[in-house]
Amino acid sequence: MVGTMPDKSAPAGNRIPMEHRPHLTRHTRPRVVDLSQRYHGVIASRVAPQEASVPHGPDHDTLLGQPSAQRPGLDRALEQIRSIAIEMGELVDHAIHRATTGLLRRDVAASNEVIRGDAKVNALQAEARQLCLSALQTQAAVTRDIREILGFQHMTSELERMADHCVNISRLARDLADLPPISEYIDLPKLSQLVAGQVREMLSALVAHDVDQARGVAARDDLINRL
Repeated sequence: MVGTMPDKSAPAGNRIPMEHRPHLTRHTRPRVVDLSQRYHGVIASRVAPQEASVPHGPDHDTLLGQPSAQRPGLDRALEQIRSIAIEMGELVDHAIHRATTGLLRRDVAASNEVIRGDAKVNALQAEARQLCLSALQTQAAVTRDIREILGFQHMTSELERMADHCVNISRLARDLADLPPISEYIDLPKLSQLVAGQVREMLSALVAHDVDQARGVAARDDLINRL
């Protein structure tokens, strides 16, 4: 059914005055309604707790705005990772000494000890890596903590690589065990002592959080490279 448009040419007397049509009264208010006053309080109440959680002190460079005192889980994770790194360093220090002994003295037992001990270093490195990833994903880490976590991850990876080098030296020492010893080992004992000393000093700097000592360890690496 097709509707028809009203005939505007019809006489005014036939039209119903507006005052007799209350359902069609003209709008006296603007069509655009300002809702800011109605919802401002609700929005403010939701945003305020989030803003209050962001510190404005020296630790304002946080990623998730959580002060250290409110993150006991992260502190425990950092302590676990630090303990693993120290234990790995001690194992590597021992592996350097035993690998050198096996090579210089043709000591097969010492060489085998280093090779067997590598599995523990690998397991510790895997545990440290998992702890680092978990801390980054689940804890409210500040920028300083993220740098420390990534530093520990890199450190444990390098310690695991040093242990692998000790294993390679021990395997070579086993192959040379039936050969007569060389009359003079040029700089090998000194080189081994310097490397082991670097590891011990690095662990000491890690425990003491001594940046200057750590830089000193890195600076003395040139002496080892010259040897």
